[in-house]
Parts: sequence; C-alpha cells; structure tokens
Amino acid sequence: MKKHLLVILLALAAPATLAAPYQPLNLQSLVSGSPEHPPINVNMPAVQRAFDNLAAHAAEYPVQFDNDADRRRAIADLQPLGVLLDSLVQNNTPRAGAAPSQGYLVLLQMRARLNWMGHNLDQAGYAERAEADYARLLALAPAAAKPAVQGEFGNFLASSARMERAIPMLHAAYQAGHQESGRDLATALLTQNKRSEALPLLREYVRNFPQDQKGRAILNAVEQGRVETHAVYPSHLQRMPKQHRH
Repeated sequence: MKKHLLVILLALAAPATLAAPYQPLNLQSLVSGSPEHPPINVNMPAVQRAFDNLAAHAAEYPVQFDNDADRRRAIADLQPLGVLLDSLVQNNTPRAGAAPSQGYLVLLQMRARLNWMGHNLDQAGYAERAEADYARLLALAPAAAKPAVQGEFGNFLASSARMERAIPMLHAAYQAGHQESGRDLATALLTQNKRSEALPLLREYVRNFPQDQKGRAILNAVEQGRVETHAVYPSHLQRMPKQHRH
C-alpha cells in the first residue's frame, strides 16, 4: 500500500529544526491498581499527556524525531497506549439502541488519532484501524459535530493515499461550514494537479485563518509555481517518486 500519498514539498520551506527529544511512555503513571490489588484506576490526565507527547512527534507526516532511537521508542509506545484505549473504548461503548456518551466519542476519536499516528510511523494495520474508528465516529457523531469529523476523516484518507474518497469527504465538510477543511481540501486537489480549484480555496483559507503559517506558505508556493508533489512509500517499498510541477 502506498504510504502517504503525495506530500507537498514547498521550495520556500523554512530550514528544518530538530524536534524536541521524545519522552518515553511511563506506563506506571497511566494506571494504578491491578486485578490482585483493586481498584484499577486510569489516570486520564496522564493518558492525555502521553498521547499529546506522541502527537507532537507523529501526528503529521513526515514524523519529527531527534533520532532513530526516539522513533523506535515511540513505535514501542503505540501498543500499550492502544491497549489502554481499546479497554476504555470498550468499557464506554453504548448499549444497542442507546445514544453514545460524549466521553465515548472523545475516546473513539483519540484512538482513531493514535492509529493514524501508527500509520505515520509506518506500522502495518494502523491505517485500517484508524479508518474503522473514523467511520464509526462519523456514524455516531451528533449532526453539529459531523462536519468536523468529516474534515478529519477526509484528511486521514488523503494522508493514506485514498484521494478518490478523501476529496469528496473534505468537500462535504467544507460545504457544511467547516472552513478549517479548506487547506486540506486544497492540498488534496493539488495532488491531483487541480491548481485552478485549489488556489481560490487557499486564498479564502488564508483570509479566514491568517495565523496559519503553513497555509500561507502553501498559498505562496502555489502562486509562485514552486510546489512539487511526490509519491511516498514505506521504507521497505521505496521507489523513485513521480513528480509534477504546478
């Protein structure tokens, strides 16, 4: 499976800076107690901190680590965090016919994002798990929250090379009023060489979100014809990328 479809490379990108050191997971801080010494309690603030720590390095592709040892530690941390989130999601799953709680939806989204990070880290099976979680989240989310879920789901699909599904999903989110999806929709369109459709979206996005430097950088690069798209494959499937200039 193609890894992260088409990564937009900006010729004017700022010089790369080293990521902050990755703090390995402290599993003992997440849970207290055991079956032999009940009760078992989950320290949700610690879980959130561990999740945020991983997300700071692996929420976007390419992932950002100081060194390969930190990257390997992060990969090792996926499994225990995933097991804990699996348990939390299962324990909060609504009964058949019952409306899901907000807490359940939050946990389901957190697990979807963790699985997305696993995909960013080139780990097999995580893309499929993320897709299943996002599909369930979209099905269960209240109407007011659906556009934001569509935007995030569409961005995930784009990152995993499924443009034929990503673009309609992002477009639906954008049409439903989720303006934050404009940048991701434009980026997806650029990977399909649809510059004329992407450019007005980027201009509107930058007007709406002037604080987003990444959006402005993409717009500047597109306007100046300095954007390239490259297909990216997992490390064990490396091949020469195709290039398209816009």
